[in-house]
Amino acid sequence: MNRDEWGSSESKGFSDISRKVRLADGNNIKSWRAGKRVLASVSRYLESKLKVQVFKWELKRITRRCPGLSIVSRIIRPKQYIQGWMAHYGCGLKFDDAVRLDGWIRRRLRMCYWKQWRKPRRRIRELIKLGVGKREAIHMGMSRKSYWRLSKTLATNIGLSNAHFEKNVLICVRRLWCKIHHPATAR
Repeated sequence: MNRDEWGSSESKGFSDISRKVRLADGNNIKSWRAGKRVLASVSRYLESKLKVQVFKWELKRITRRCPGLSIVSRIIRPKQYIQGWMAHYGCGLKFDDAVRLDGWIRRRLRMCYWKQWRKPRRRIRELIKLGVGKREAIHMGMSRKSYWRLSKTLATNIGLSNAHFEKNVLICVRRLWCKIHHPATAR
């Protein structure tokens, strides 16, 4: 698109995003170069930040608290989604974002465990089975805090550790990122 077509609303060379940017920020964009600059910043935002948010929304939908699914199926469904998402978007993801997403997924699954255990007696019994001390298990099992908050406690992290999730075949976003960015065949 050239500078003469900047003012026309029926320009054919502009994408839908740039039309929306032009209409939304019409008062702030004074020139053709400023419009290109705004389009570039909006595109960067959509490509980097929004795809991580969409990933989280989809995982929230997959691992929501209400359906009566077994823990194994709650781990397998996100695993399939994570593998597909990383195959498509993994090359554009930063390592720090991969680490944060990995921690968030594990916390989300810990919350699902808490939701599934429901009763304090079962919570205590399951935590003790997973290797948490009896006193900490009783303290956490009797707590009335939210599932999300309890999923970040020390007792929960000891019982439902990363090793527990690896044993139950949860895929690690951090490892997938390393495989994509540092393949073994590359020299």
